[in-house]
Amino acid sequence: MSFNSFFKGVGDLMGVLSKMVEIAQNEGQHSTEVHFKGPSGSEGVYGVSVRTHIGNIPPAGNIPPHTYRGTSGSVPTSVGKEEPQVAEGREPLIDIFDEEQEIVIVAELPGVNEQQISIEVQDDILSLHVAGEYRYTKEILLPSSVDIQTMQQMFRNDILEIRLKKVREP
Repeated sequence: MSFNSFFKGVGDLMGVLSKMVEIAQNEGQHSTEVHFKGPSGSEGVYGVSVRTHIGNIPPAGNIPPHTYRGTSGSVPTSVGKEEPQVAEGREPLIDIFDEEQEIVIVAELPGVNEQQISIEVQDDILSLHVAGEYRYTKEILLPSSVDIQTMQQMFRNDILEIRLKKVREP
């Protein structure tokens, strides 16, 4: 691979990202896939997602003093407070697999011990919180109804896998 082809690829990617940001500013979110071929003929796909105004939170400086429920919990406020309080936490990288009989959620949580992980399911929302030196928080809208009693979790090599059986519709 030559430097010219490398920089052309980076330029193409930057062009795709610029267009995505424009679309996301109007729609709030936009996702796409970037397909590529490697020098040995191998192929790959990068999934890219751009989100703005997460949780319908208006731009900073215009936040009225009441509570917003964002998907990442990054800018929650309390009722009656004048200033927004920024939570100390990151949004982990999450993959959600809607399989035939179960929902599988995979989260990357580097630097975390299993004892620091808290998972809560209420209706169709799974909340993931991690306390400790590295803090993560994420609320996930589940794609279908699940049986909470069937939840299984496995944490290994900084990867959390959560499995929930789907509720069978009558």
